[in-house]
Amino acid sequence: MIVATWNVRGAGKVKCASTIKDFKKVYAIDVFAVLEPRISDSKALNVATNLGFSHYHIVDATGFSGGVWLLWNGSYVSLQVIAHASQSITTLVHVRNKCWLLTVVYANPNPRIHESLWTYFDGLC
Repeated sequence: MIVATWNVRGAGKVKCASTIKDFKKVYAIDVFAVLEPRISDSKALNVATNLGFSHYHIVDATGFSGGVWLLWNGSYVSLQVIAHASQSITTLVHVRNKCWLLTVVYANPNPRIHESLWTYFDGLC
């Protein structure tokens, strides 16, 4: 199973979608995390649904800051989102009769906002 992540800093760019599709095809990526897409709501949904993955979970950006997307192909891997917050998504990954936890994080550089991430992690344990 291949997992990739990219701090894209703007998924609304035309080149972004084609680059993600190319990465997926060339590297046979099963799970792809997009960090800091900087788009939200219907625009985020429109971009995410056209990237060639069968499933996705979106944590919207706040204005033009942050955001986390998790995209995956359900034919090979199963992800069950068990928690999400403004800076992360935590999933239970099932592949080939094994399971494990995956947490994808965009840590906001603002110390006040970043601090809430540690509170979130404490709650997961």
